[in-house]
Amino acid sequence: MDNIKVKLLNKTQEYANLMELRLTPEQTRLANRLNLPEICDVMGSGDDFISKISQKMFFWLICSQEDLLYLQETIQDAFVDEKLVRRIYQLVPKNRLAVEKALKDKHPVSLAAKIKVIKNLVKEIYLIKSWEYFGSDFETRSYGASFLNFFSQFNNLLSEDNYFYCRSILQHLYHLAVTEKVVDNQATVEKLWVIVSPLLAEGSTSKNLTVTTMIDQLFRNLVVFFKELEVQIGWLVGVINLKKALGKGVKICYPQYGQEFEMIAGQDLVACLKQGSKKVVWLEDQQGKDIFDVYLKLGISATKNTQSTVLLFQLMAQSGLFVLAKKFTTQPQLNIWQAKLE
Repeated sequence: MDNIKVKLLNKTQEYANLMELRLTPEQTRLANRLNLPEICDVMGSGDDFISKISQKMFFWLICSQEDLLYLQETIQDAFVDEKLVRRIYQLVPKNRLAVEKALKDKHPVSLAAKIKVIKNLVKEIYLIKSWEYFGSDFETRSYGASFLNFFSQFNNLLSEDNYFYCRSILQHLYHLAVTEKVVDNQATVEKLWVIVSPLLAEGSTSKNLTVTTMIDQLFRNLVVFFKELEVQIGWLVGVINLKKALGKGVKICYPQYGQEFEMIAGQDLVACLKQGSKKVVWLEDQQGKDIFDVYLKLGISATKNTQSTVLLFQLMAQSGLFVLAKKFTTQPQLNIWQAKLE
């Protein structure tokens, strides 16, 4: 949608196609070397979808400092409102299954099937924005930019009266579509337009749309929106699960982004997950020109778990994640997986 976007993880970048990302052989080797499959299983906590998107997110590397700080802020907000994040995520898989069923049953999808899906997705939008989190005072609460924008968009959609009016119109259109009666007339266009215009592409007007084209746009836009929401919210749930699994005894920090590499009081994340926070494995402090410089030095003078941890923290830093250290500073890199794994 042009008028409503998820924008929880990034102001402009979309993640709906993340599930289609295929890791290269180099990325796969690095993932196995760093125990990413095990880490992502912890993040998924039994949810295969979250486990899969979590591993892909480690290689969806972000190099813009502005984007990384925006993402860090979102993650911190997610920790504050863990209940909200989990509650939204509970809705979206059902929507995905409903959409997948509609797409699987008929090619192309019938008008009636599209209207049925739209009814369900509009209902979910209404449910989300009617929660107590989305009250008129949300701007007075201490949220970052991404969550404030998310709340604001939903607050501008579908009042209670509009929601039930929209459901009534969609039900009427569904009946017409099923019985193969004419659905396109100007009166219906005007009624539907008043309700759904915020969900349509920017620049659209009721004058250049029929009911059929409006339904087509709504179906496409809502499916993309909820697909995007599932990926972004699913990733945040995974991050919450990871922090919870580490326990309260583990100290975390959010990476800083500078020209040189520095890690102070780092801890072995994989060991913490396996052994618990009471048996923290401390690592030697590291400094260098950049991650590659430090990695090469570690290949000569340090153990492999220290070498692996600095690479793991680099991937986490470029995913906007926290790391297990007192301080972690690094310069974002595009092809970190090209480091040779000795």
